[in-house]
Amino acid sequence: MSGGVSGFEKGSYRGASDGARILEAKEAERRRRGSGYNAPILHRIVNGTSATSLNLIALGASGDGETRLFKKGGLYSTILYKYPNFTKGDSERPVETALYVPHDAAEPMKGGYGIYLRRASHRGVLKEMLGLDMAGDDPDLKADLRLLDILDEVPSLDPFLVRARFEFHDISLGDGQLRTTETEHEGMRRIVRQRIGLILRHAAGARASEAKIQRALEAIWNPRMEESALFMAAFGIRPEEAPKIFFALQGITFYEHASITAREGMELVGAWLRGPGQRPDDLDLYPRYDRERLVMLREMVAKGLATCFRHLSTTFTTYDLALKTFTVRDDAAPMREFLQRANERFWRIGFSLSAVLNAEAIVERVMQTPGTASKFLNVLEALQQLHAAVNDEATGHLL
Repeated sequence: MSGGVSGFEKGSYRGASDGARILEAKEAERRRRGSGYNAPILHRIVNGTSATSLNLIALGASGDGETRLFKKGGLYSTILYKYPNFTKGDSERPVETALYVPHDAAEPMKGGYGIYLRRASHRGVLKEMLGLDMAGDDPDLKADLRLLDILDEVPSLDPFLVRARFEFHDISLGDGQLRTTETEHEGMRRIVRQRIGLILRHAAGARASEAKIQRALEAIWNPRMEESALFMAAFGIRPEEAPKIFFALQGITFYEHASITAREGMELVGAWLRGPGQRPDDLDLYPRYDRERLVMLREMVAKGLATCFRHLSTTFTTYDLALKTFTVRDDAAPMREFLQRANERFWRIGFSLSAVLNAEAIVERVMQTPGTASKFLNVLEALQQLHAAVNDEATGHLL
């Protein structure tokens, strides 16, 4: 819809017999086409992993004034989420940020509206839907809007990346504000620093002191430090490019470590697609059209997941090769080329990894109900949700 808002409506399948379920499934599909209903997208928003959805409704209910991320209560009636826009979006950062405003915060799956933060009209919509007047002088509101802008600067809502971005903007967060503690954050930061440190140690030379290397590492998180010149000089990075490239390098290194979980999730989803996702127990009860529809949807899901995994594998292989070429052969050219495209890679793999993890979560939920998990309508619903997890909702194109 115009004005930076779109609607989401909810439907469901119910029925006492196989025949009744088939008829109701078809009626639900007819209503969906007539009303713009798209439950799989809504499911991704409400039930997505923490990498793509930040449920402010739940955080507001459980937190107190000290641990709340935002000051204005209106934002705690929403769910902040990330969604892909690879075809029509900005090629440099093809992931968008939005706020989902449910009609009833207690039952968000019943439908609501989306406010897209990078659309020019979003400020007017925030005032209309949530009572947040951008033109006012309320310091709490201005602080909240700044936080929303910062959250829009990351391709996923992983706490490590969000906290790192807030630190770049000199904003400190307490334990619990982003579902992570300072100890957990520092543990992941050490892992990322260790990987990037391999590059910096070689760039600094054998005679460089440990103190100099540690300062140069710190400058990856704070490009304003004069020690950032060491990394920039080694790879021909201009000062105005450094903040974006440095953050992208942090993000890629973080995703590289997190991708270990994604491989396990890929195996789980693949096993399900080859089992119940390929042939539900009651498949023969359904007409040819429904069976063909399920096959087509399954193929699209498999293709989308393979594309996500290819993005991840290609980026990490290229990163590893560039690092080895620099540190072993003293050839900076591959790393220089990798860093020039680091931001584009960062955003693409950010959503690719999130998509795989969302797919894993969907299959795990299906498998928790073994009695119905292999029934046609449940498999169809799961495939629709999987398709939404790896699909560009704005255009219908796969990642």
